[in-house]
Amino acid sequence: MGLSSFRERLLFDCQELVENVERLKRIDLKLLTQRPQKNKWNVLEVINHLLLANEFYLEQIIVLINKEKEDRSALEYQPGWLGQYFAQKIRPTTDHKVRFKGKTFKHLTPAVQDHWENRLAQNILQDYQEQVELIIRCLNRASVSLLKKQKVKSTFSSWWGIEMGNAFDYMIGHNLRHFVQIQEILKQLTP
Repeated sequence: MGLSSFRERLLFDCQELVENVERLKRIDLKLLTQRPQKNKWNVLEVINHLLLANEFYLEQIIVLINKEKEDRSALEYQPGWLGQYFAQKIRPTTDHKVRFKGKTFKHLTPAVQDHWENRLAQNILQDYQEQVELIIRCLNRASVSLLKKQKVKSTFSSWWGIEMGNAFDYMIGHNLRHFVQIQEILKQLTP
C-alpha cells in the first residue's frame, strides 16, 4: 500500500471522528452522562477512555516525530503483519459491527463519576476533538521511514512494540470502534 493511500484512509477516518464529536457536542448533557445500564459506561466515559488510550500512543509518536532526521523521500509504506492484524481486529466492520470484544485495561479505564458538570463535559468533548486534530497533524508529519521503522509500545503488551504506522491504524480503529459503542448507547437511551 502506498503511503498516500494509507495516510488518506486514516485521515478520512479521522475526519469521521471529528464529525462524530461535533454531533455529540449538540446532544444534551443529561443524555451524554446517562448510563445505558448499571456498570456500563456513558458516552462521556467512553470519550474519556479514548483520551487516555490515544494519549498513550501520542506521547511516544510525538517524541519520535520530533527526533526524526531521516530521509523523508520514500513513498511506499508496508504495514507490519502483527500490527496490521491487531489494527484490523480492532476496527469495526463496514456495517458498523464490532468483531472482537475485550476488557479494557485498568490503566485505560476512565474515572467513573456519577455527576458530571456541564463545563467538564464540554471540556472532555473539546479535548477529544483537539486530540483527533493532533493525530491528524502527527499523521501528516510522519515519514514512511518513521511509520515503518520506528516501534511504539502498545497498550496490549509492554514487552514488544508495533510499527508507528500500525499504531496509527490501531489507535484510529480503536476510536472508530468506540463510536460504534457510542451510537449503541445513544440508541438504547433514546426512544
